[in-house]
Parts: sequence; C-alpha cells; structure tokens
Amino acid sequence: MKESFRHTGFLLLKNMLLPQEIQFYRKLLQEISGLRDDDDRIGSKGFGFSQSDGVVKREIFWPLIYNNRLIAALKDIFSDTPKFIQHSDLHVNYGDVGWHRDNANRNYNKGPDWDESKSPYSNVRVAIYLQTFEESKFKMGVIPGSHQQESFLNTCELKLAAVYKRLINKLPPFYLSLKPEWMQIDAGDCLIFDQRLLHTGSKIMGPKYSIYLGYGIDNEHSRRHAEYFINRKDLEYEAFSPQLAHILREKNLLPSFLENNIRQDNTL
Repeated sequence: MKESFRHTGFLLLKNMLLPQEIQFYRKLLQEISGLRDDDDRIGSKGFGFSQSDGVVKREIFWPLIYNNRLIAALKDIFSDTPKFIQHSDLHVNYGDVGWHRDNANRNYNKGPDWDESKSPYSNVRVAIYLQTFEESKFKMGVIPGSHQQESFLNTCELKLAAVYKRLINKLPPFYLSLKPEWMQIDAGDCLIFDQRLLHTGSKIMGPKYSIYLGYGIDNEHSRRHAEYFINRKDLEYEAFSPQLAHILREKNLLPSFLENNIRQDNTL
C-alpha cells in the first residue's frame, strides 16, 4: 500500500464507513445545510453548502478524525505517525469541476511544498463520501503521479483545459498527454490523496455529501500547510477547543505546531 501510494499519490478505500455511520453523518449534513435531495438546482454552478473547518467546529464530527479504519490506512501509508493538521471541510451538493491541487503551493515545483531535501512531504487530503453513485453519478478523477512530476506538455494541456472549462463549463472530452484515472464513488468510500496530486470531481446529477480531513507527519511541511489555511481570514478557521486537543493528544494525533492553536477557555 505504501509503495503504491508513493508512486500514484492516491488510495481509494471502499466501504470505509459502516451503513449506520453513513446514514448518521448524512442526516447531520442535511440538517446543517438545510438542503434537500430533490432540489432541482443540484449540479448548478455555485450551488451547494460548504463550511471550512467544519469538522473542528462541530464536536459531533470529531470521531471521524480518529476513525480506526482511517488511521490504520494512514499508518500503512506514512513513514511516521500521522497527525491531524486541521484542514477540513463539510460539503453538501457542492463542487466545481476543474483540475487543481489542494496544497499551498499549487504550481508544480514552485514553492517549499516541492522541496523534500530536508523532510518528506506527506500531507494528505482525506475525502469521505456519503452518497451512492446511482444517486449522484459522481466520479473522482486523478492524474496518477502528478504529485511527483509534470511535463511541459502536461502544463500546456492543463492551461488549455482551464480555458476550455471557463468557456464551456465542462472538462475537455479527451486529453493528449494527461492520463486521468476516474473512480466511481459510492457511499462510505474514502479517497486519500497527496495534497499535491492533480484531481477533480465530475459534474453531479444528484445529491452529494462529503467530509474532508487533512493529515501529515509532524514536520515543516505540515506546519506550513496548517498555517496557510488557518491564516486565511476568508475561511474563518478557529482554534481547537481544549476538549478536542485533549482527545487528539491521547490518541497521539496532535502535531506539536498546533499546541499554540488551542482556545484558553478553562472548559476542560
């Protein structure tokens, strides 16, 4: 698993959540968002619900951070103990097509995310889905290996694809140098991918529920990534509650650099 992830940059865990977990979290997202499965605006550009830092802000989602099946998979992938680096989102019927990366330095080989001379880059995005393929017709597309290389032809084709998407609001029908891999997503599936990996969701035709988490080993790359999102005022990230910090410490999931991002409210 570790070797495969190192080369491809992603791992799809089928059925990571149990049926009762899927139903529980899906109902929660319905209540939080106030959105219906039969809304005829689903799939329209800009429609949907999104909350940055949603998992940290809402205690009822905390068990997902230390889900045993997820942590076991991360330990198989990482060369060190995985830590929760806060980057999280809650989404309902939300998403926009277009190839992109989720790391702070999104242009290939530009910025410290691409320098592994001192410490390995191991930041991963964890995407958990709660809808069936039959409902949404949703697929995740990735460009395997794009976290490690991007040719001049790849770069040119990505720019053309971005122009095509802006004009047509669709992904190109075919590619010359890029070799996308598309995964049919079902309820309870979990996609783990290197934050530098090029990826995109497909257009949805029905309800889509997703929960995103971020992990990494305790090093400079993870610290910089967490700070990038925490310091973005538009995303409204909050400091950890003492209760969550206590849980993460007990489970060895709290990185050292987030010890300074804990509220002092004397509630523990």
